[in-house]
Amino acid sequence: MKKISLLILLLLWPTFTWALDIKSKNVILYNMNDDSVIYALNEEDVVPIASLTKIMTALVSLDYIEDLDAKVTMTSDMYKTLREENAYQAGFTLGEKVTYRDLLYGLLLPSGAEAAQALAISTAGSIDNFAKAMNAKAKELGLTNTSFANPVGLDNPNNYSTAKDVAELLKVALQNETFKAIFTASEYITSNGKHTFKASKATSKIVKGLIDGSKTGFTYDAGLCFASTAHHNNVSYLLVTLGAPYNNPNNHYNDAKEIYTYYFNNFDERLVLKKDTNITDITLINDEVISYPVSIKEDIVKYMRVNCDFKENYDGLRAITKEMKVGDKLGTFTVSCGDEVLYKEDVLVTPAMIIVIPPYYLIYLGIALIVLLFIMGLWLSHKRKKKKKRRG
Repeated sequence: MKKISLLILLLLWPTFTWALDIKSKNVILYNMNDDSVIYALNEEDVVPIASLTKIMTALVSLDYIEDLDAKVTMTSDMYKTLREENAYQAGFTLGEKVTYRDLLYGLLLPSGAEAAQALAISTAGSIDNFAKAMNAKAKELGLTNTSFANPVGLDNPNNYSTAKDVAELLKVALQNETFKAIFTASEYITSNGKHTFKASKATSKIVKGLIDGSKTGFTYDAGLCFASTAHHNNVSYLLVTLGAPYNNPNNHYNDAKEIYTYYFNNFDERLVLKKDTNITDITLINDEVISYPVSIKEDIVKYMRVNCDFKENYDGLRAITKEMKVGDKLGTFTVSCGDEVLYKEDVLVTPAMIIVIPPYYLIYLGIALIVLLFIMGLWLSHKRKKKKKRRG
């Protein structure tokens, strides 16, 4: 019996972490159609996030930048500590003149550390000033478990976040059209033609054609990190994974593929209830039968397991009595999948059910009307005869 109950729970509850075989320590997956969490694992643990930091770097830079095509000269202070930290660089060279647009693409596509520091120094005057702006932005966005010490994502006790906060940050960043264009780009050639940047291997290594955009990150403290968006069957997803071990350099890609494939294959948006559905037929006190429709004004569509069979049920009275009044509850209508109630509505007595003239009253009214018409006819006839006599 315990085994059967466990199986039912697994089938009906998509957020159980052991339903998937993944290596990442922290995960959150959103259905962006309704902004709901559909899978989570240690999503509020505070951890290093490596180059996912650059999502905030891009967002804060865009707050400063007025002209994306304005030129920036690469200076020596934009390269400080990067070699010692073994930070990956996009390939911009000392003294090279590049645009802010070039730097932003170099920041997000190849995850260039020198692009991050160039943006910080050229916009805020220094890396420390820029880090303060990053933290101010985090506070503004309500990212209470997030702190930044640098624009690159280098390991630092004061550079941390959570899978949930990174996801919230990415959601905000994607509302910026410039960020979204860069995040979803597959390739970019710099304005001077010297560099070609390509997106990460995500689109080919995960589910080709369904990944919209992504950002990777890695440090020895943070492990392999990955933030991405995807779509399948008109459902948009946003996924953040943190802390995958580096024993396999593709662990973050493999985890994303595992998660996306599982939900693509097993879940989808389904029509639960149409707006014109008839709940039940109600018999009135004059034996007239009327249909009681659902009160919803539009179809109900829910993201759910594809192999779930819906069950509609009305539990209640199907006839009213003289004692009932408007608003009295007749019963309850539900649509369910297994033990999960997907829709519920109380069926109530409406004015149309009460203000009904019983048949015998109609008979009396008809007779009275005939008598009244007959009397009026006699009276008019008598009046006409009197007029004729006066004229005569």
